[in-house]
Amino acid sequence: MLEPVAPASDLSKSQIDWSRINERDFNHLVEVLLIKKHAKAPGRVDVIRGAGGDTGIDVVVWRGDKAAIIYQLKYFPEGFTGGFRENRRPQVKKSFDTAWKNHSPEEWILVMPPNPHINESNYVDQLAKDKAVRVEIMGQAKLTAALTDYPEVERAFTRDELVDLLERTHQEKAGLVGGTDLSARIQDLVSLANTRSQYWDVEVSTINGEVFEEYVAKHPDAMVEEPIITKLTFQFGEEHQDEVTRFQDSLNYGMVEDLDLPGETATFSRSGPSWVKPMPATALSRVRMSPVALASGLDGKTITFDFRDEAGFTQGRFEGVVTRHVTGEIGSSLRAQFANILTLTMQIPFDPDGGIPKLKMVFNAAELPVRDVQVAIDMLRSFQPDRNLDVYVGDLNGSMKLSNLVEPLEGDDWTEMLVEDLSVIEKSQRGVSFVVPESIEPYDRVNIRVARLLLDGYQTVMAPRQSMSVTLKGDLNDGLGLLLRDGGALLVTQPAMAFDIQGSKLNLGPGIIHHPHVRARDGEEALAAIEAGTAAGRVVHLEPVDETPFRVWLQPRADTTANGEPEYRAWGIPTFDDPVLPTTIDSAPDAGSTED
Repeated sequence: MLEPVAPASDLSKSQIDWSRINERDFNHLVEVLLIKKHAKAPGRVDVIRGAGGDTGIDVVVWRGDKAAIIYQLKYFPEGFTGGFRENRRPQVKKSFDTAWKNHSPEEWILVMPPNPHINESNYVDQLAKDKAVRVEIMGQAKLTAALTDYPEVERAFTRDELVDLLERTHQEKAGLVGGTDLSARIQDLVSLANTRSQYWDVEVSTINGEVFEEYVAKHPDAMVEEPIITKLTFQFGEEHQDEVTRFQDSLNYGMVEDLDLPGETATFSRSGPSWVKPMPATALSRVRMSPVALASGLDGKTITFDFRDEAGFTQGRFEGVVTRHVTGEIGSSLRAQFANILTLTMQIPFDPDGGIPKLKMVFNAAELPVRDVQVAIDMLRSFQPDRNLDVYVGDLNGSMKLSNLVEPLEGDDWTEMLVEDLSVIEKSQRGVSFVVPESIEPYDRVNIRVARLLLDGYQTVMAPRQSMSVTLKGDLNDGLGLLLRDGGALLVTQPAMAFDIQGSKLNLGPGIIHHPHVRARDGEEALAAIEAGTAAGRVVHLEPVDETPFRVWLQPRADTTANGEPEYRAWGIPTFDDPVLPTTIDSAPDAGSTED
């Protein structure tokens, strides 16, 4: 069974008089219509500003980076035949040729108020001869047909508010009986609301009974023709001094990071056409302001810091990446990242005589590679008052005297020493890398420090309350017997000094362990085993008599003192106390080695 089809005259009904529409309304109506028509298609649609479209485009539909469809708007109420042929045909040709030369679109469509004359259609067709492009003219009939899919566009240009209100009053009094009545009514109201303006659509939501309206531009000229202004006003009290400082810095030098402010300091207001809803009076808990993601010419570029002494020689050079560059009322802010972890923010006044540049450097070393953290620390240490800093980024460069810095840069001695110790150990071991621990046990911290001092060629002491294990061969000599019975001095050569660092067992090389007075924890049992001939392989534990620590040093790496031992160096760990050193017993016997 065939369904009835609406008469052709119904499809051509329109309240827009295309023969009398002015150029401004024609351009705006067509632009909004085309934006609506292609808004849901793949890609995007743009209205190109400029007299006649400077590159052969008025409205373009993009697919990726390619201009797939180009619309050329020509306000030719009389077409371009007859007396208008000589002047207007060259305009059409120039627009097509420019669009084809610059973009090679798949489709090129000429839009004008009247329906095209057969000669006009033939002329446009011959423009595309031998070219892979489809061309057409979109005149009154096609424009009217397109408007049937977007009635709110036409109604926005022909709206009579009083008539619309009277026509729909009875609908608002109807009961919402069906399951979809509410959705249908809301959609109808939003559609009606979208006819209030040629430039704005509205999106409506409700929260706890409060109706919120968000206005979305449907034409690029919306803020020019019908501006809607939302103002955010701040009022700070004496208790908000920290917030005032951050807020003022953002105004002066631009916003480089989120600004979180108490809700009681902020008030919103809105102004615009009469149909715009005022801002609801809502209590705010917090107001978060975020930087606008605008691309800067410096974003992503390499930035170099070159520290020079008074003679001009480089004392440190570091390269990073610019992550944000913004400007404010009196200067600009530049944020950069170095060594993947260190963030530096510079505030630079436009007028060199109007203020002093400020630098702020922040990094958190926890769980990050020691190599990167060491570079960050080296850079931090390069900020010395007697140096100049030269900065290079892109084609720009500048110089400043570090003695003029307003905020001195301070380091963390405890973390710096830990990182430096791990770095020295890391470099001594091929293929080994560490991270800076978020937390560390005191014994592990001492172990790392001792290993670093040994690698530097010093003598130092192990952590207190440790014992020395000696494996017996089974034979008894005078020195061993005296050591097991009465105790004495210990001087042991270790073929491999082993240290556990972050779960790895590292060999620092052959070394020596010494204590002036140790005793065997189980000496009597060891002597009995020797006499019984069962001592071979037995482990004997030797421990200091006074709980003082063992002295240690590496054999081949040490610069020895006059008595044959390397220079002693205490741990020197911030917040740690160095242990009490053992006293020397010159007459004590020598245990010889770890095996006897």
